[in-house]
Amino acid sequence: MRGHLRRRGGAWELRAYAGRDPVSNREVYRTRTFRGGKRDADAALAKFVLEIGSGGHAAHDTTVGDLIRQWFELARADLSPSTVRGYERSINSYILPTLGDVPLDRLRVAQIDRFYAQLREGGGQRGGPLATATVRQVHAVLRRALQQGVRWGWTETNPAILASPPRVRNRQIESPDPVAVVRLIEAAQVANPDLMRVEGTR
Repeated sequence: MRGHLRRRGGAWELRAYAGRDPVSNREVYRTRTFRGGKRDADAALAKFVLEIGSGGHAAHDTTVGDLIRQWFELARADLSPSTVRGYERSINSYILPTLGDVPLDRLRVAQIDRFYAQLREGGGQRGGPLATATVRQVHAVLRRALQQGVRWGWTETNPAILASPPRVRNRQIESPDPVAVVRLIEAAQVANPDLMRVEGTR
């Protein structure tokens, strides 16, 4: 695992090789700022390199949008056309405008829950409420992308797992009015007497 220091003003920039990008195949480097003497900076770099080598470090300059885009670019080949359209809408209309610029290592469960609440209250057309089913699809996309980020070693945890998307409430089935049922049966009997005959009464 490669790493090196670079002096930047009154601090050190720690830079370590983190493998190749899964989409572009380009070399990826992670950076961290450190303040202190050269010897301490060397020790911090060694620790930083080990963190990345274990796959447990999220780059400070990697955003939620970076992860979403790269995950979807790979995932779309295994999705149906209708699912791709639904995911694109969730990503472009909801996730990227609100969470796209959030640093991946700073995304928290509470922030995701606030995001869902905002969508429910005013994420629909003309600022109206967004359907619960749509918010849950947004949650599904975000959760899948973040889980891939864990597998890639871009983030240690998936905060969407602990988030609380809205529940889809089952519609209550209203029982028909007994009087209306009787009238319906009487009307059917008048319209077609044979329909209402019971076997054995002919």
